[in-house]
Amino acid sequence: MITAIKVVCALLLLALFSTCHAQRSFTVQDLHAVKRVSPPSVSPDGQFAAYSVRFWDINTKKTTVHLELVQISDKKVTVLTQPGEGISDSEPVWSPDSKYVAFVSTRSGSSQLWYILKTGGEPVKLTNYPTDDIQNLKWSKVGNLLTFSASVYIDCADDFLQCTADRDAKQAALGTNTGYVFESLYVRHWATFETPGKHSHIIVQPLTVTETTVSVSGAPKDLLSGMKVASPVPPFSGGEQYSISPDGSEVSFTGEVIEKETAWSTGWVTYSVPSSGGAAKVIHSDVVPKGVRTSNPSYSPDGKTIAYLAMDRPGLESDRFHINLYDRTTGQTRVLTDKWDRSISDFTWSTDSKYIVATATDVAIDSLFQINVATSEVTAIIDTGSNTAATVISPNTIILSRTSMNSPSDVWKAEVNFESKSPAQLTQLTDVNGALMAQFKLNAPQKFFALGHGNTKIQGWTIKPFNFEEGKKYPVVYLIHGGPEGSWEDSWSYRWNVQLWANKGYAVVMVNPRGSTGMGQNFTDAVRNDWGGAPFVDLMKGLDYALNTNPWMDKSKTCACGASYGGFMINWIQGQTDRFKCLVNHDGVFDTMAMYYSTEELFFAESEYCAIKDRGCVPWEKPEGFERFNPRNFVKNWKTPMLVIHGGHDYRIPESEGLSTFTALQRRGIPSKLLYFPLESHWVQKPDNGIMWYNEVLGWIDAWINK
Repeated sequence: MITAIKVVCALLLLALFSTCHAQRSFTVQDLHAVKRVSPPSVSPDGQFAAYSVRFWDINTKKTTVHLELVQISDKKVTVLTQPGEGISDSEPVWSPDSKYVAFVSTRSGSSQLWYILKTGGEPVKLTNYPTDDIQNLKWSKVGNLLTFSASVYIDCADDFLQCTADRDAKQAALGTNTGYVFESLYVRHWATFETPGKHSHIIVQPLTVTETTVSVSGAPKDLLSGMKVASPVPPFSGGEQYSISPDGSEVSFTGEVIEKETAWSTGWVTYSVPSSGGAAKVIHSDVVPKGVRTSNPSYSPDGKTIAYLAMDRPGLESDRFHINLYDRTTGQTRVLTDKWDRSISDFTWSTDSKYIVATATDVAIDSLFQINVATSEVTAIIDTGSNTAATVISPNTIILSRTSMNSPSDVWKAEVNFESKSPAQLTQLTDVNGALMAQFKLNAPQKFFALGHGNTKIQGWTIKPFNFEEGKKYPVVYLIHGGPEGSWEDSWSYRWNVQLWANKGYAVVMVNPRGSTGMGQNFTDAVRNDWGGAPFVDLMKGLDYALNTNPWMDKSKTCACGASYGGFMINWIQGQTDRFKCLVNHDGVFDTMAMYYSTEELFFAESEYCAIKDRGCVPWEKPEGFERFNPRNFVKNWKTPMLVIHGGHDYRIPESEGLSTFTALQRRGIPSKLLYFPLESHWVQKPDNGIMWYNEVLGWIDAWINK
């Protein structure tokens, strides 16, 4: 009897313990509590990786960014700079002797250069520039200079930073009731209005480094002085667009030439220039035609070669990026990966200059590949999760960032054998959000393949809802990605995070239709001049496959959501089918013809709405492509309840597209709602707005999916 009582008591205690420690659902508030870890910066001696950690406090509404170190041998983490309200310490870079870490900080009230001993202590301020715009920091391997980018007026020569600050102050003094005069496009770009004559340039700051201190040595120098070139290219490019030679004597960079044709040209040019200043030369003038995009120059560790990415065709921003190798002695160029049908997004050299480690999307995975420089042979190293090449620190070790749909970014180590071409052995070095993420049950995505239009193979993902139970039916949220040249990949997102839908009790389905990346360039090209054709059929057949092979999904309760091109597709779906209970359209295209005249990157429309052989088409000569899949022409068929979302600072797909969509819905008498963010751009980036976004979206779906 006593034994039985003990057993009962033990079972009760176990049940109580299990209840107290049960994993809970993941909410949008939890998403914004997840700390964001930057890609690692590895010390030259290969012993440490520095990274920044960004945290937004939901109670104070304040963001802090601080620096941490992880010791690679034992995974010991040290807080290098203490978090402080309103302080941002970011972009850590190492001195050649691995003794100091330089970084960009706002701790003095404006963005300046600082440094700190890797062993800790008080940070020391290096600069007092008049600009508040310092980005993309690097430290030369010989230690005598720091480089960074800043926006400057390109006609400012001597004391160009002060000249820029003075000119900005003079303009600001005029107040908001003033004007700018433009003589060419861009007038505005993605999320910002352009300032005529002001562009991003690469700056060199000479240094003096001793055993005990680091100090600036002389005035900063604009390496692009007088050049009508923007580098790194705004708005999304960063430090990957320039590289310092191992001996510190030269810098190679990619720039966008500022000219009348900039808004309808995809051409980015890659140069080399002495780090002491002087004339820049184009390093690919003999092999890359004008108007073709290049990017990401990188010196080999032995200093003999500059590798860079290059496309093949002008006018196509989503053409395949391959690697070219420029011999600095002979001036000759060799194409390294011309026969590999994957587009490379990032790469780094092995320590012996014999291999390149590249990141490329391969069937919805940001995989890591090794490329033999001598033979061009490509071998997969890592083909799970989402991986970004960072630094090869020894003949067999890579330090990288890694993430997945159910885990935010952390720093990892990959042990490889380039010679044997064996898969990497992975070790997680940091677990910044481990305690937080342990509270949640996040289901892993399941990959599937289906047959789309013309029996073409397409790929997709499904995710089961939180606390899934066999035998139950679950409503379905169908997510449609933007681009259209993009893909749903196995990676963490702070915007469209699939776990938030799953943790609300929905089955999640995602399909990568024609136009998606990672299935070969022909598959990517197939969306052009066919936005609502084969890709629409792919999406419908992909959804049918997921519903038919997962009987726990409720076919009668589906809602579709999309942004950008995905938002276009939501508008297109409105006119083509009534299979969905509700729709959500974020920053989507309503009128493909009208948008051409109000958007900024004209090369996009001029290649998307005509055959590739006719790229560069304009609507006054070839209007049929702009009208063929125009959602505006099918408003008479619209009937499904829709939530429309748009940002007032979205200049890629201007707010008039969202307002037109909402007007059409209201005038047709279709249940609809508009969520408008006056100060957001193509994405919702402010945390409070992000919480509101999810509350409105999930509330809309909840309201309609069960009706």
